[in-house]
Amino acid sequence: MGVIHSLLRSRLRVFLAVGVDVTCAALALLVAGFLRLGSATAIIDHYTGLLWAILVIVPASFWVVGLYRLMLRRSGIEIYWRSMAGSGLATMAAAAWVTFDRGAVDGGVSRLALVGFGLNLCVAAASTRFAARSLIRRLSAPGRERTLIYGAGIAGEMLAGDPRFRVVAFVDDDHTKWGRRIDGASVHPPTELPELVHRLRATTVLIALPSASVAQRRSVLRRLGHLHVRVLTVPTLDEVQSNQGSLYAIRPVGISDLLGRAPVAPDRELLEIAIAGRSVLVTGAGGSIGSELCRQIIRWNPRKVVVLEQCEFNLYQLTLELESVRARKTATGGAGFEIVSALGSVLDGVRVRQLLESNRVSTVLHAAAYKHVPIVEENECEGAATNVLGTMRVAEAAMEAGVERFIFVSTDKAVRPTSIMGATKRMAELVLQAMQENVAAAAARGAAPIRFVVVRFGNVLGSSGSVIPLFEKQIAAGGPVTVTHEEMTRYFMTIPEAAELVIQAGALGQGGEVYVLDMGEPVRIMDMARRMIELSGRTVRDGQNPDGDIEIQLTGLRPGEKFFEEIAIGDDVVRTSHEGILRVQEASMPWDALRRQLDRLEAAVERQDCVEVRRIIAESVGEYRSTVSV
Repeated sequence: MGVIHSLLRSRLRVFLAVGVDVTCAALALLVAGFLRLGSATAIIDHYTGLLWAILVIVPASFWVVGLYRLMLRRSGIEIYWRSMAGSGLATMAAAAWVTFDRGAVDGGVSRLALVGFGLNLCVAAASTRFAARSLIRRLSAPGRERTLIYGAGIAGEMLAGDPRFRVVAFVDDDHTKWGRRIDGASVHPPTELPELVHRLRATTVLIALPSASVAQRRSVLRRLGHLHVRVLTVPTLDEVQSNQGSLYAIRPVGISDLLGRAPVAPDRELLEIAIAGRSVLVTGAGGSIGSELCRQIIRWNPRKVVVLEQCEFNLYQLTLELESVRARKTATGGAGFEIVSALGSVLDGVRVRQLLESNRVSTVLHAAAYKHVPIVEENECEGAATNVLGTMRVAEAAMEAGVERFIFVSTDKAVRPTSIMGATKRMAELVLQAMQENVAAAAARGAAPIRFVVVRFGNVLGSSGSVIPLFEKQIAAGGPVTVTHEEMTRYFMTIPEAAELVIQAGALGQGGEVYVLDMGEPVRIMDMARRMIELSGRTVRDGQNPDGDIEIQLTGLRPGEKFFEEIAIGDDVVRTSHEGILRVQEASMPWDALRRQLDRLEAAVERQDCVEVRRIIAESVGEYRSTVSV
């Protein structure tokens, strides 16, 4: 076996393939001649000249059609087509040789025998290559995972040949496919899943349903939840279209697949109002929310995208991604857009105003913020500076530069906050609401109005502040998975869905509104942790299952954390024209009173007086209930 493996992996494989092909060609001709003449002696007498000719004709024909350049391990139906093409070319070449070689004609070579030769050669060429493919796969990956593929469509058929997996069976909801075989593996109904996993010793289930709806994918995942197998999936078509992966880029199933909801069709008019043909600035553009906002923006044909980020590496990575998208759009005849990469802080009002004016920005999406609750709880001055004063600096610069629309990305933690992070975000909301009242007064005197709009939402799956990446790392390390409390719940939404709704909510606003995104039902963090462990193919270790793989440890609430989050301070929540966006009516503070608080806050931040910072925020945000005494 070692010698065979060496031959198959070396350059000698081409010579080996030629040797096999000429042997098959000779046998194909002898069989065709025998069937035609019925005599072995007659074959030797009449076909000797042609027999020598095909030893050159067949390898040359196969080389022309590319049979010797195929990577057999990854090839599928292409083997058939190239074998047919090569055999057809070899047959025509043999017929030409017979026609122009008088000796062959006089010798009585049958043209009908040449047809039989071509058919025999095609079968032999394809059969030997499929046999070699099976041998190569077996030798090159002896420890491949025993895999069951859910989905016997085109994606499933393509993945059947993936060398990383040893496909033992297929499962499909379509009853017309049951009993069929794909690449040697049979197709079964979903009801047989538990029995198949046990009987075939499958360790991995690969979901090959790129076009399935969110509801269909969640139904499949529920069936797999308790089978203790690793679950992988191909990206959805939406992910492929938004450049988040190619169709066959296999990834582990995440909690986003379980919590994902049926997407709400975007309102094109709202997106075009805020984006199309405009210059747009995104602050905090290198973060998880900011970068997704940029991805959504470039889909709606902006004139220019200005990305402001204080982390050089994040700015570099984002710029590379946006440049790649622009190049693809331009190459396919799409509308181009200009990218401006700006390194800087939102606290630098002069820098922000210069960017707004020089690039004639008409829409600002302000996503820059410190948002990790425990970290901001221990760094009050920095949190207040960026979240409150930074928001005020950008808003003032936007007013002075004549920006039309300012969209502030807020959080549900701003509602009756118990953390300094949530309280600073609520104070930033108050700043924009108060500034909008000044704008309204200025507009009455003929000044160009700017529209300040606040958009709140909960946790986004996979963001830098989300618990999901932490759980994934803990599971990969073998545990334990840490959960603060059994009853803790959170709202969750995917990053693309949140970003798209933020833009649309901003376009809805006329100025001063606070919008919240429809986050669906809250999710228990404990349930989420269990499902993530199960989807990784592990079991939960607890009192009922002491031999489980991964333990879930309860750590208790950290400073500033709450059992559950809310989306509005009061009960005055109304629907808008967009089914995924709600509007809330909440109290604001007069600008003159708030301005005095902001001056005190700025002075306290400069002195690094954290106690005073907390006191000022508590005075400004009446609903704030700090877990730290001041």
